[in-house]
Amino acid sequence: MANVQSIPVVFAFNADYALPASVAIQSLLASKRPETAYDIIVLHTGLPERMKRKMETIAPIRWIEADTARFAHFPKGWGGTETWLRLLLAELLPEHDKVIWSDVDVLFCDDLSDVFSLDLGPAEWAGVAMEADGAPYRQHNSWGRHARIYIPSLMVANLERWRATGFLARCERVVSEYGSRLTMCDLDVLNIAAEKIAPLPLAFCVLERLKFGADMTKAREYAPLRSVYTDDELRDACRHPAILHFAGPTVKVWLRAPWRMPACYREAMLRSPFGGQIREWTWIIRTTIQLIRWFAAWLCGPASRRPRARRHFGIYRRSLAGAIGLTKLASDSLWQPTEQTKG
Repeated sequence: MANVQSIPVVFAFNADYALPASVAIQSLLASKRPETAYDIIVLHTGLPERMKRKMETIAPIRWIEADTARFAHFPKGWGGTETWLRLLLAELLPEHDKVIWSDVDVLFCDDLSDVFSLDLGPAEWAGVAMEADGAPYRQHNSWGRHARIYIPSLMVANLERWRATGFLARCERVVSEYGSRLTMCDLDVLNIAAEKIAPLPLAFCVLERLKFGADMTKAREYAPLRSVYTDDELRDACRHPAILHFAGPTVKVWLRAPWRMPACYREAMLRSPFGGQIREWTWIIRTTIQLIRWFAAWLCGPASRRPRARRHFGIYRRSLAGAIGLTKLASDSLWQPTEQTKG
């Protein structure tokens, strides 16, 4: 048998995101073809050893600890500093000319070999187009750099091109120039800094509200996506997703009550080495404890940490409200899934 070349797939996360990361990696392996091999790489800023050992029960993982001092002045999104580690791929992985980067709030449903084999040409990266720049109801803005705005939740990174064009330095200049206008943080920077972006099929970023909502036209993301795709293309991607991206609602899917999760994600979590966190009889107790903890930190903690504590308090409040059906308190986190992964 010929030697199989492993496809490098890179994730980055902190301890708060270990559970969804484990789900993502498990689904990555479960959905691959028999002849496909992945080299799983995790960038981090200091994960506990016990957490690494738990993750390694899923698959061999190459751990790379990175220094984030250069990102101290960068805007922080939901993923924290770890979201910016993707900008260091060319430096941290000198042996690779191309890698796949993935966010951890995803569920893989198909193999990545075909998408990795795409010829990127002069494009710095490839991603799924989310909307036309300047279209009505847009959610993002690339300030005229590209006709379409692309999401880097799954990104095929052309590291050879990054090194040749000084891509990291360009990203740093974008942060300095645009500052507080970078409302979507790394998404904005990667779109503005890139000279060319290659498109990936929509199936590689099927958003949860489109896939699981009762009516996709009522989803918040429908109008922006409709500026790029037809209804038939949207329906086809939802019927045959390669990747489900659980982004959008305030309460992330793994923080919701088990009975408020899409069944496919709940089942994946139960197979995770962190799956004990989803047991129904403990979920309300654990979530209430977290709510009290973050409320106390918001009231009594150091001023510098109060914004983070307030945000976490809001997340757990909405999660509990959604669990018991208090729609108004749950805001956008309460909606009922209506179908499974393979529709």
